[in-house]
Amino acid sequence: MLPEIASLDGRMSRGGDWMKWRDEIANLYRRAQTQEEYVTLLRAHSILGSLAEQVYDQDTFRKIKDVHYGEYLSYLNKEASENGDQINPAMLARISEREVAAGRLGPEDDFRQFASAGGRVLGDTAHTSIKSARPGDRVTLAFSVLALILWALSVHPFGISALWVIPLAFVAGAIANVREMKQIKQIARLERARRGY
Repeated sequence: MLPEIASLDGRMSRGGDWMKWRDEIANLYRRAQTQEEYVTLLRAHSILGSLAEQVYDQDTFRKIKDVHYGEYLSYLNKEASENGDQINPAMLARISEREVAAGRLGPEDDFRQFASAGGRVLGDTAHTSIKSARPGDRVTLAFSVLALILWALSVHPFGISALWVIPLAFVAGAIANVREMKQIKQIARLERARRGY
């Protein structure tokens, strides 16, 4: 865990400027990488939000409350991001469950309901990546085109029609796709384990 995040609770307990703490939490959130770091920052952010009512007048507090909630949701989305800035719906659903259990998010909250539905309907981005990464489809296409060209030119490799290459191309393509799927899933598992998920 980053030392600045590990020491945050102790430092905040000594008090200080509300806006400076808000800015520090936001800056640290950009640097956070593990679930433990995110949870520590979310807890600090929640405490800061509960203190806003004591620090500001009612009008200012109402405005801050909405902004604070929006920041909280953006933090959850960032935590659920993989492969750059792509939000993983299945991970967002799990994170929102954790937040409900921690008492920072209500079980009937619209965001929670949205995250849960997204996780069920859209699933895990590792599986979405598999669907878009299909190198075996290119292998199948290349061998099929080659077989059709050889057939059109009446070339008979090994004394048989070149069209027999097409089923072999499908098998080679399927093998390449299965291999790619396994690699994508393994990379996702390793990255998630590194982050504590």
